[in-house]
Amino acid sequence: TRSKEYFQMIEDMTKGINYYDLMELSAAEVSRATLRKQFRKLSLTYHPDKNPNNPQAHDHYTKIVQAYNVLSDEDTRVEYDDLLVNGIPATDMYYGRYAHRFGAPAHDIRTVLMVCFGILSVFHYMWRKQRFATFRQRLLRSEYYLNRLRKARREHEADIAARRKAGEVIPAEEEVLEEIPIEVLGMGPPSFRITLPYRLYLTPWWILLWLGDFCYYNL
Repeated sequence: TRSKEYFQMIEDMTKGINYYDLMELSAAEVSRATLRKQFRKLSLTYHPDKNPNNPQAHDHYTKIVQAYNVLSDEDTRVEYDDLLVNGIPATDMYYGRYAHRFGAPAHDIRTVLMVCFGILSVFHYMWRKQRFATFRQRLLRSEYYLNRLRKARREHEADIAARRKAGEVIPAEEEVLEEIPIEVLGMGPPSFRITLPYRLYLTPWWILLWLGDFCYYNL
């Protein structure tokens, strides 16, 4: 779990600020006692009250306080030393840093992308479902469909009459033909196959198929 100082450390590191340099100590010299002593010494020198004519004194002293707070806590100092040794992770260097600056939740960028893909997929599916329902309603009201329905009903009534004449008992739900099935090429009810994660998952396979066809027909 990251400390609340984590992204501020990264922000300062990207600006070239080193907490050990601010405290004028090396990593080997750091201890609670030496930090406390050095902080008192630096406060006497850089405190804004001691430098009323220096407009940059406040900012510099604030950085010293930040360095002291990080290095005086063992957990945050270990976290800071790890950043110095191993560098800043790419996801924290970009998304995490700006998320911290602008107040966005500091989640892993991979989690954020997965949630975004999930939300986009749900909206995409619902949009395609609504689009299909709208198209179907328009089709059921079209003259083409109504003519086919009238023809199908006449044929159905003739078939029902023939079956009754033959002595067959016709169930009530079969007596009236409410609608006829109709299919339109390229237009059907949506499925999970149209969602963005599924298409991204299959993208490498489609690329390989395209390359295979290209090589087969052109090489």
